[in-house]
Amino acid sequence: MTNKQLKEVVETPTTSSQGMGQGQAENLVDLLYTQRLVTNGSTILASHAQHTGRTTQSLRGRSSQQPETLATLLGASIETSLRLFLLPLSLVPLFFKREIAEETEIEDSRGQEPELTSQTEYTLVR
Repeated sequence: MTNKQLKEVVETPTTSSQGMGQGQAENLVDLLYTQRLVTNGSTILASHAQHTGRTTQSLRGRSSQQPETLATLLGASIETSLRLFLLPLSLVPLFFKREIAEETEIEDSRGQEPELTSQTEYTLVR
């Protein structure tokens, strides 16, 4: 039976289906069930196909962005590593300024200490 014939049988009053035998009625029910199953299955498959297409497009877009993101992360990582590596070198001038200032203070204090010591010694000898 074709779809048109099935619809006619379903839409006709029950009097026409009374003339059918038990076997024919069961076959008709099985056929209608199979038709609905195939129709619903094809609808579900079409929906899955559309969803798969959208997912594939989304993944393609993300995969094209991946090298850019990786390059950004790699650049930030290298910059951070270089800053960490070069940080001690940027602090070296501060240590030299301190050493120079300490040496100046030591020289000043050394220059004054002998004078004080000599003055103290001189006063003791007197």
